[in-house]
Amino acid sequence: CFKKYWVAEGRASRREFWYFTLFTTVLSVVFIVLDHLVFATSLDSESAGPLEAILYLITFFPSLFVSARRLHDTDRSFRWMFISITIVGLVPLFYWFAQKGTLGENRFGADPLA
Repeated sequence: CFKKYWVAEGRASRREFWYFTLFTTVLSVVFIVLDHLVFATSLDSESAGPLEAILYLITFFPSLFVSARRLHDTDRSFRWMFISITIVGLVPLFYWFAQKGTLGENRFGADPLA
C-alpha cells in the first residue's frame, strides 16, 4: 500500500486491503502502548498520544486510497465511502470490503488478481 501512497485509481484486492488494515491496527496498538510507557498517557484516554497521532497522520491517506481502490475492485465509486458518515453506512462498507471483487476488467481497471 505504501508503494501506492497517493494512488486512488485502479483496484485493490481483498488481500491488499485487509493486510494493510491489519498492519495499521497492529501498529496502532503498539504505538498506544509506547505512548503509555514513554509519555505516560492514559490508556483509557480518548485523545491520541504523540506517537499514535503521528501514525494516524502517516497512514490517513494510504488508508483512504486503499479503501477507494477496494471499492473500485467491487465496481463501486469511491463516493460510496461518504456513507461512512452515518454509523449505519459502515455495515454495507464492511460488506463491500469483504466481498470478492469483480472478475476480469471493470470500469476501474484490470483485475488485481490476474
